[in-house]
Order: sequence, then structure tokens, then C-alpha cells
Amino acid sequence: MARALAPAGVYTQFAYTWTRWAAPARRLLGDLRTEFEEVVTSMTVWRNLPPAVVYVARRPRWR
Repeated sequence: MARALAPAGVYTQFAYTWTRWAAPARRLLGDLRTEFEEVVTSMTVWRNLPPAVVYVARRPRWR
């Protein structure tokens, strides 16, 4: 994903709160932190059913 974005590009993804602790979700977050300089996780969006969080990744790292 990071390689496909422009330097100023932003990658946004949502995840259901109850899946965040599963191994694939933890791996995804680790990968985002490796590939982007900044990764922000929103507060839980309780009005969403099921509740979710949003990951916003900025400034892809170029290798």
C-alpha cells in the first residue's frame, strides 16, 4: 500500500474493535507502522455497528 501512494498520500482503514487483538490485526498494525512514518488509531466509534476504529497512515517510508 505504501509504495502505491504518493509521498503526501494517506491510507485509511477501519477495523472492528473486537478483532483488533487477533494475531492478523496485530500483524497489520505492525506492518502499517513499518511502512509509514505516522500511524494514528482513532478512538472507538461506538455509533458504528459493530463498533470500529479507524487507522490513518501518513508519509509512506521509501526504501
